[in-house]
Amino acid sequence: MHHHPHVVLVGVPGCGKSRTGSILARRMGRPFLDANSASGVPSGHVLRQNRTAEIDEAERGWLERVLGTSGPLVVSAPWEAVAVLDEVDRACFWAVWLDAAPETLTDRLREDDAAVSRTDLDAYLAEYRASTTVAERIVDVRIATDGRTPELVATDIAAAWQSRTSVA
Repeated sequence: MHHHPHVVLVGVPGCGKSRTGSILARRMGRPFLDANSASGVPSGHVLRQNRTAEIDEAERGWLERVLGTSGPLVVSAPWEAVAVLDEVDRACFWAVWLDAAPETLTDRLREDDAAVSRTDLDAYLAEYRASTTVAERIVDVRIATDGRTPELVATDIAAAWQSRTSVA
């Protein structure tokens, strides 16, 4: 049983996982691991290209290894990670779903990759909406990031972390 579970941020590309996770990790005094950095695949690229079985398997393996480590971490994981989280020991993580409106996501993704289109995002979001049932079952907190700085979102996550009464 993990007394200090990993904090895992999940959400679609552009919701703020990387920026928020970095701030949250610093505040919590934990290392931060970012799936985007680990995979070398930018968020916008995921939307513009079809995900491949190789990318999915690499991300799955990476997250399983990360969750198996003993030191408490803050981890940003791709939306597809909810399938992995659904299969691992619930005591090893505390999950936060970062959410944002499509307009917000498009604007943020274009900051990093001008080639991202609303059509790319809409196609991705159609798949995302079909997989929210699993996320609703495994996440501890859902936070909207629209119009909010990563600092404010990290503050909300830290407050929710402090107020949790148990790790279920």
